[in-house]
Amino acid sequence: MAKLLDRDSSSDALFLHTPNSNQNNFPLKTKGLSEESNLTNLELEKYVRNLNDYRIFYGQAEENFCVIFKDKVGIGLVE
Repeated sequence: MAKLLDRDSSSDALFLHTPNSNQNNFPLKTKGLSEESNLTNLELEKYVRNLNDYRIFYGQAEENFCVIFKDKVGIGLVE
């Protein structure tokens, strides 16, 4: 899963998340994300929209961000 911040790329991150036999935290469960873009960085928005075979969700913490991942690879959404 990649997390890309709207404006401050110094905090962008790539997370590798795999099953852990000691914990029941896979896939990573997240909530509060939307399929509707909230990015204001038009170049980032264009880049993200042109990715193929990925799911993209958007959120807001201290700054707008998006998470990019492939289905069944380390993330799940809490309904």
